[in-house]
Amino acid sequence: MGDETVASVDAYEKCATIMAQHYATGPDVADLITKAATEACLPQLRAVAQSLQRKGESQTSMMSAIYQINTQLRRKLKMLILDERAKK
Repeated sequence: MGDETVASVDAYEKCATIMAQHYATGPDVADLITKAATEACLPQLRAVAQSLQRKGESQTSMMSAIYQINTQLRRKLKMLILDERAKK
């Protein structure tokens, strides 16, 4: 592997390690389910980004919109999961 690839692999491993530590010490299963659910739907999120690009949104504006959409959806999904748990 080249230096750039090795650096990318190292960054990926560091990110995954930080996330594993984060989930091991704090959030509950609802956070993990929410993250997995949104990551499973990345093609749909990419479609949103493409739609924003076609509208002529700037890169900064598009990234901000995607971040807001993702944050709101994760909040909504977590509440849904917690509500479903409460029903059981």
